[in-house]
Amino acid sequence: MAGDQKPVSSDAIRNVFPASIYSWSEIENLGRQPDLQRMLLDRLIERLPEYATQRADIYNQLEENRRAAAHQIAKLASKLNEERGLLRRFTEFKTEFDLINTPKVAALFVRSKVFWGRSKTGSYS
Repeated sequence: MAGDQKPVSSDAIRNVFPASIYSWSEIENLGRQPDLQRMLLDRLIERLPEYATQRADIYNQLEENRRAAAHQIAKLASKLNEERGLLRRFTEFKTEFDLINTPKVAALFVRSKVFWGRSKTGSYS
């Protein structure tokens, strides 16, 4: 490199030193149009199309999940309304059951199962 000139093609220069040259009016237009600004910045990200595809896939999956969740919510709502809302009264029934299911009553049931020939597991001897 003693001052000797080396021939370089214009394509090689563009690949090594990419540059976008704009006129004054183009720069003014860019200043007024955020979409054009975004497009210029997006060109700097090499893998942007891949990222955009991934993002679209994720949004599609989220939409699919939202529909599945809405379907499950509808199924649960219909279950709650089955048999005139019997399931909604479960806690009420459980509380009433716990009031009468004393150890003395439980012992009576154990004795009656033994008396009728059934073990605690419900199978016959």
